[in-house]
Amino acid sequence: MLLFLTDEQASELVFLLDQAIRDLSYEIAATDDNVWRVDLMRRRQTVHDVVDALAAAEEATADVPGRSRAGSGTARSSGGTPWTA
Repeated sequence: MLLFLTDEQASELVFLLDQAIRDLSYEIAATDDNVWRVDLMRRRQTVHDVVDALAAAEEATADVPGRSRAGSGTARSSGGTPWTA
């Protein structure tokens, strides 16, 4: 899959995914149903994997000419640089 994101879009996506991870963690802790807990844990891991893929894409494009590295620790891309997963 190929996805083009601006810096602002990538930053917002990472923010939203981090929020989703926190929400899922809360739901995992609050549920008594083991089947549901396992499903929530799987979903949380999937979201973590997406965040990791964004971070890896940021690293891979860090030395691209004309690409600013605005901020640290968040996956970013300037002007529609592609992210691949």
